[in-house]
This record gives sequence, structure tokens and C-alpha cells, in this order.
Amino acid sequence: MSVGPRLRTDVVDVYVFRRTPEVELLQLRRAAEPFAGAWHPIMGHVEPGETAVQTAARELGEEVGLAAGTAAVLGAWQLEQTHPFFLADRDEIVLSPRFVVEAEAGFQPLLNDEHDAHRWIPIAEAPRAFIWPGQRHAIRELAETVLPGGDSAAALSLLGAAGAFARPQA
Repeated sequence: MSVGPRLRTDVVDVYVFRRTPEVELLQLRRAAEPFAGAWHPIMGHVEPGETAVQTAARELGEEVGLAAGTAAVLGAWQLEQTHPFFLADRDEIVLSPRFVVEAEAGFQPLLNDEHDAHRWIPIAEAPRAFIWPGQRHAIRELAETVLPGGDSAAALSLLGAAGAFARPQA
């Protein structure tokens, strides 16, 4: 018999940005419950046999039509901090790995039926546009670690290794 909230690790978040040249973040509006009408990044559940990175790549394609491993994906990174949050109605603590993907400047999402709208938010407006503290923290980590480049961004990059975000060799 377990005591306390159940621990879940089957959810990932993917933050998509582009440079136009301003850095803009993609938000999707949920079409149905839970959280109908809420704006958020790409979110998805790990399927049996998938890694979190594979889930992020799959959800990127399913939710916005951006295929990992293609020229339209200019960069992909894991974020260092895992996003924990509590769902009171389910008595669950969810630990959510977070990822960042840079799309080419002209990218426009092709939404699936989970969402009824999208918008691009200038990074300066992100703290007001993302309602959850963990999401705002992810944006800060993106701004402080990924955007400047350097050793930290290189260490967190998903493009250099074989896997879901690797580009095919010519």
C-alpha cells in the first residue's frame, strides 16, 4: 500500500521558438478539457516503449507538424530542470521533462484537433503569457542557457547525438 500522492513521469513539455529576428515562443490553445481554452507549450504523454526524447519528437510532429530531424528544426535541447507539478484532483505529482526546439523563422504550425488556435509570443511577454510558474521557469532557462549558446547549450543539445532529433547523414 502506497502512502501519499502517486508519482507520474509520463508527461513532456516542448517549447518551440523562432527568430524573426525577435525571439518568439509558440503557444497552443487547448480545444477540449482538461484546460480547454488554456494557452500552453506542446505537451504530451509518453507511450509504451518510448523515451522522453522520442515523445518530444513525436508530439512535435503530431501537434504542430514540425518533423524532428529535418532542416526546419534548427536546434533541439533538453532543459536541465525537470518540471514538477501537483494535480490535486488526481492526487498526483507529475515530473515533466522539458525540451526546447528552434524552428526556422517562417515556420507556421499545422494544428491537430487537440488545439483550436496558436500564437507567437515575443519572449519579453512570455512571463505574462504563460500562466504556470514551471512554464515561466522553462522560459527563463531557455533565455539564460539555450539562447546565448556556449558550453551549457552545447551540453544540452539533442542534435549532435544519434536519436529522435538527429539529422540524417548526407
